[in-house]
Amino acid sequence: MEQNPAGGVGRQSGVHRTMSTAAKYKRHAADCLRFAQLVSAPRDRALLTEMAAMWLRLADRAEIMSELWERVRAIAEEREAGEDGHSRV
Repeated sequence: MEQNPAGGVGRQSGVHRTMSTAAKYKRHAADCLRFAQLVSAPRDRALLTEMAAMWLRLADRAEIMSELWERVRAIAEEREAGEDGHSRV
C-alpha cells in the first residue's frame, strides 16, 4: 500500500483522510473560539484566539498537502499508463 505524506495510506484514502483532517482542524479552531467567548480572563481569551488561528493555518496546510498529493498521484498514474502502452523489447 502506498504511503501518502499528507496523512493517508493507499490510493483513495490520501485525499479523503487529509480533507477530513483539515475539517477536524477547522472544528478545533471553532471550539477554541467558542471557549474564548466563555472565559473571562483576557489572557486566556487571547491564547484561545491564537490557538484558533494556528488550527486554521494547519487546516490550510493540510488542504494544500492533499492537493499536492493528488497531483503527484495523477502524474504517477499517467506515467504508469504511458509505460504500459509501450512495447517492451
